[in-house]
Amino acid sequence: MISRMISSIGVLLLVAWAIAELLPVIASLLSAFKSSNDILLNPIGIPKRFVWANFAHAWSGPHFGMPLWRYAINSAIAVGVGVGVGMSVGTCAGYALVRSSRSVALLNRYFVVLLTAPGIVTWVPLFSLMSSFNLLSNRFGLGLVYAAFVTPLVTVLMRSYFAAFPLDLIEAAVIDGASETRAFLRIVLPTSVGVMSVVALIQAIWLWNELALAVILMIDPRSQTLPLGMLQLKGQFIDDYGYGAQYAALLLAILPIIAMFAIVQRRITDGMRLGALR
Repeated sequence: MISRMISSIGVLLLVAWAIAELLPVIASLLSAFKSSNDILLNPIGIPKRFVWANFAHAWSGPHFGMPLWRYAINSAIAVGVGVGVGMSVGTCAGYALVRSSRSVALLNRYFVVLLTAPGIVTWVPLFSLMSSFNLLSNRFGLGLVYAAFVTPLVTVLMRSYFAAFPLDLIEAAVIDGASETRAFLRIVLPTSVGVMSVVALIQAIWLWNELALAVILMIDPRSQTLPLGMLQLKGQFIDDYGYGAQYAALLLAILPIIAMFAIVQRRITDGMRLGALR
């Protein structure tokens, strides 16, 4: 009886938490189809009239700015470089830390220390470094900075995964004549697709929403990323679309994240199936 009561309370708490999480999302979704006056007068209600022009205005941007899709391309390039380089280096480093000697494995503590360092302390040195290499307002340069920030976390996460990886598969491949590199490429990586996809998605979501480094390093408006581009829809010089265009831009901005999640979800299933077969 008591256990059933505890379970019921737990279910009610989960439902309340889910509703509390969904309400802001639903309100933002509905606001993307409202006029500015409707948002101010009826912030959480159903739109009196669906204003589809909000999306067109958000997509094309205000008259003094650039289209939203250009900022999205800049973000896609920077995030792609950051996640690609960070995952490649971090995955290899995590595997090397597991398979190396104990003295080299102490480097894992170095990556943990990097995670504890506040990013704000690197802003001034990063600006000077990027300026000296002529990489300010460079999308690929920003991607390399992103990679440097995500590599420690990727290394720590992948090392934890590889530490629990069945060594029998690797030892069997080595006995059959495969080198350590070949075993890593042909056995370890294919069976780790699911975990790598989840880690990559986590890093991609963070970098897609990253604003501070983009503000500091992307001086040229033509090179700025999506979070910076969305700021142009807010201010005293914005026209009558105002709040509706802002919410429409938010909705457009999360669509790539939803698409990435859909792709990763299938990769997770494929990785688990491949791991079971092997």
